[in-house]
Amino acid sequence: MRFIILRDVLFQALSITNKIVPSSSSNPALLSNLIRVSSKGLEIQATDGTISAKLSIPLKDEKDNVNLEVMEEGDFLVSAKCLFDMIYKFDTKKITFNMVDSNYLSVYDSSTSFNIYTRDSKDFPILGFDLSEDNNSFKAKISDIKKLFDKTSFAVATKGSKDMFLGIDITARNGKLYFLATDSYRMARYAIKSESESAKFDFICPVKALSIISSLTEDKEVKVIFDNQRSIFKTDDLIIATRLYQGEFPSPDRIIPSSFAYSISFNTESFLKSIDKVRILAAYETKTPICKLTISKETGVTLSSHSEGNGECKDILKDCEIMMPENEEVFEIGFNIEYVCQSIKALGSEKSTLVFSSPVRMFMAKNDDEENIQILTPVRISR
Repeated sequence: MRFIILRDVLFQALSITNKIVPSSSSNPALLSNLIRVSSKGLEIQATDGTISAKLSIPLKDEKDNVNLEVMEEGDFLVSAKCLFDMIYKFDTKKITFNMVDSNYLSVYDSSTSFNIYTRDSKDFPILGFDLSEDNNSFKAKISDIKKLFDKTSFAVATKGSKDMFLGIDITARNGKLYFLATDSYRMARYAIKSESESAKFDFICPVKALSIISSLTEDKEVKVIFDNQRSIFKTDDLIIATRLYQGEFPSPDRIIPSSFAYSISFNTESFLKSIDKVRILAAYETKTPICKLTISKETGVTLSSHSEGNGECKDILKDCEIMMPENEEVFEIGFNIEYVCQSIKALGSEKSTLVFSSPVRMFMAKNDDEENIQILTPVRISR
């Protein structure tokens, strides 16, 4: 096997497929890239056992520029990290790959050469990248997937007993496409208009697969095909295949209180600056920085934090619009600083609103976009 490839083209491809490769595994094949070269082009495969990717590099790009010259076809299995690190260090335009013998690969340019050991490609698991077109499917712009992902993915759980909370619930109904994420302490949902008015489906996709798709060039389109067990994401040169999580997400409509007696509206930038000051002492107290928000008819809105060993901090939030019952003078609630900041940033607007029903019930961060739902759980505070 022998071929010459543009360094930047290969590096960009590996930057995508290596997002799937796990950081550690008892199975060496999962830490590897399968590389296949033929007269049609080059193919890179990677998997972590749950999510798999197949990326194709054609001989020429859309402008008829040569990406790849194949002198001899073949395939090999190589450490994904080793290959990526090598290609990163090359500062030349083209790189040559030459299989010296069955498990010895030479990678070089005019001044630098690496000679590395490879493994038999048969050691790589057989991956399924096909689903019948008869299954449910939809198309979406990458830019729309990215918008949905950015406004919800921060609320995905990073650990826990329920695997489904490690993913994002993707739903289509009433002409809209929804992304919903929760870690049971907060919930984020966002919706865009669906290309199909009649589409109706619901499945839970691992967040890693959606992260890779949302990182692609935004002017591309992705086709999604899925059944009860798997989902396939296809662009013109990349296929992501993933197993789906099973379960049923809680409905935000059932969680949201029917009414909110208290609210504050504020300039988003001013709020984030204020809470950043309060965060300093809060960060010393616990791994979860807690803030107390006080709404007073007399003094306005105050953000505060407390640290046993360092003291306390208070900051008055200026230019707020306050709503609270006429017969009450003060309202106090505690919350996780990181969670509230992420939710407010996800709103993406100059002005934001926090609405509350009581100090112990879930509250919301919102703006004028009714599809942008950010629900948060309060934290008990000492009075």
